[in-house]
Amino acid sequence: GTRLQDLCRHGAGGVHGGPIRAALVSNMQIDVEWFLAEFPDLIRCAQLIVCYQSEKRDDSLEQEVVRVRGGRANLLIRRPPLPIKYGTHHSKFFILVFDDKLRVIIHTANMTQEQMFKTQGAWWQDFRFKGPASPPSCRFEEDLLDYLGHYDVPRETEVWANMLRQMRRTDFSDARCLGLVASVPGYHRGANVNKYGHMKVRSLLEGREFDSCFESSPLVYQ
Repeated sequence: GTRLQDLCRHGAGGVHGGPIRAALVSNMQIDVEWFLAEFPDLIRCAQLIVCYQSEKRDDSLEQEVVRVRGGRANLLIRRPPLPIKYGTHHSKFFILVFDDKLRVIIHTANMTQEQMFKTQGAWWQDFRFKGPASPPSCRFEEDLLDYLGHYDVPRETEVWANMLRQMRRTDFSDARCLGLVASVPGYHRGANVNKYGHMKVRSLLEGREFDSCFESSPLVYQ
């Protein structure tokens, strides 16, 4: 099978992309010691952002990452705010910036040792940077940036602003998926009712025609 640790190295998939220049890691739970040991390229990359919402309200992750990196320069550790007392930011993904591409990895595992030995799902794709023939934007790009806006990071935070710039210069138009479905805590009404979660899934499927052989097919999701 495919290991997340391997996807987070520059040689994943046989494509050499040089060192990781910037990384955004989002997860629900992170085992600090295991994370540091298994993802050394991420921890030491030039610019690192880690967003998580562990039930533990201590600062051990930030303290250990600062220790390994030798300081707080070009580092952002953030717990995204919750608009209501129910729900959480449960998204699990990596965005990795290389010299010649940007890699998106969306997966289902908490960053803990025990979950890495269970069956998990992962989708990933490498995207090139925009050229003269690239569209200025696309639905995947706008949906991704819209979701990250809910992390409510001040725009003047340089390491965050740089990550957004890297995404804006990336051509996501050939994304191999039906659409990007984000889960955002809170209540969604009006124009936002179909933007997230199961309502977004419904709106994406409504716009597709399927062959008759799929009429009684089961729906598998996690």
